[in-house]
Amino acid sequence: VLFSCKSSKIINTASPQVIYKLETGACYGKCPIFLLEIDENGLAYLDAKKFNKIDGKLKRQLSVEEMEQLEKSYKKANLFSLLDVYPSNVADLPSIKISQLKDGKTKTVKASDKMPQGYEDLLKVLRNVVEKDGWILLEEYRHEEEIVKSDDIIIYEEIIVSFNETTGLGKFSS
Repeated sequence: VLFSCKSSKIINTASPQVIYKLETGACYGKCPIFLLEIDENGLAYLDAKKFNKIDGKLKRQLSVEEMEQLEKSYKKANLFSLLDVYPSNVADLPSIKISQLKDGKTKTVKASDKMPQGYEDLLKVLRNVVEKDGWILLEEYRHEEEIVKSDDIIIYEEIIVSFNETTGLGKFSS
């Protein structure tokens, strides 16, 4: 905040605050790893770390409609009423962290597979933000491993498991 001797006008020089976040972690396969941050003006930053269509730092301006949908979805999910962590017994699932800044307080909820319905619905809305076209590439990351091709299909709600004949499934078998 700047003040001038001849003016009573206050100029706010602070950067817009990040109010929404989605962070996905690694799995044993090629699950997309990224951090999505959306500020109060609807500017979205994507740090697509690994196994994304394009790995790198990207940005795009969200539409008013997208911001309204996010606000409704965050309100419905009611993060501040949820547990901080919803643990999973499945080791190969990527962790998902969704955060919200509201009234000066930040709430982060971490889950993998067992999550409240509102959280799951919010996750879909945030993933739609990531998947939408219009991102501007700021910096591309290069990895030695094979990068996910743009024509690869990623199904976020599916796990493919292969067992050998001697694997005991214990409580997971029916």
